[in-house]
Order: sequence, then C-alpha cells, then structure tokens
Amino acid sequence: MLRDRELIHRSVSMRRRPIVDIKFFRPEGPQPTEKVGLEEIRLALPRQWKGFANFVMRQPNKRGQDREIDLVIVAPDRVILVDLKHLRGR
Repeated sequence: MLRDRELIHRSVSMRRRPIVDIKFFRPEGPQPTEKVGLEEIRLALPRQWKGFANFVMRQPNKRGQDREIDLVIVAPDRVILVDLKHLRGR
C-alpha cells in the first residue's frame, strides 16, 4: 500500500510538465520533504512568474543567524516568500 505522500508524488508526476521555472540556490536541490510542495507550486502558478528555492538571507551583523527561505516567488506585481512545511499523520 502506498503512503499518502507517495500517492501525491505519483499524481503530481503524472500531470503535465511544470510551467513555472524554479531555480535552486543549493547544488543538491530541495529537501526531499519539499519536493512535492514545490512541484505543486510549479503546476499552479502562471508561466510568467519565477521561483527561487533555498534562498538564504545573510545577516552580516548577526553572525550565524542566516535565514533560509524555502521559496521566493517573483511576480510582475509582487514578491512572495514561502515556507514549506512537511506534516505527518492526519
């Protein structure tokens, strides 16, 4: 029996190809728990929007307190910061 996450991943991968380009700042790409959420976002957003995943905000005055933003979405009229969460259970 497939787990819920595997079912979601399988249904997402069977849809049409992603239309929003999401660039990854980390060479290894997204965390495994973020992949399904990022794929859903790619399929849902307008083509002209852009995404940047694993974006790190450096705080030069606060050493060691950098912040990672899971996804920055840039639209013609706004910038959206997304924090993806992985939930287990019901």
